[in-house]
Amino acid sequence: MAIPVGKKTLSPKDVGELARRVVERVEKATGSRAEELEIYENLNAFSVNGTPELIRALARQPEIAAIRSTAKGSFSFAPVPTTPSEANAVRQSRSRGSRSR
Repeated sequence: MAIPVGKKTLSPKDVGELARRVVERVEKATGSRAEELEIYENLNAFSVNGTPELIRALARQPEIAAIRSTAKGSFSFAPVPTTPSEANAVRQSRSRGSRSR
């Protein structure tokens, strides 16, 4: 999830709020409901099970830095880099089609 510049991590409370906000936004945009949303507040990450459309839309959100499939068939999302230059590098690699899976 997006970490404000100058902070190393989000607080556990912020992680939960941000994850829910992003998932709710994507649910509204796609009309699909997320299933089995699990928030790992101390890891700045969450996992969710949902339709391919929902997962693709989540992966395109600016708060999401990485996505990978889990053994359960859900997807785990990781936080974005902490500095503007690291964020720019992620954006550039995404535009070239390189994505962590």
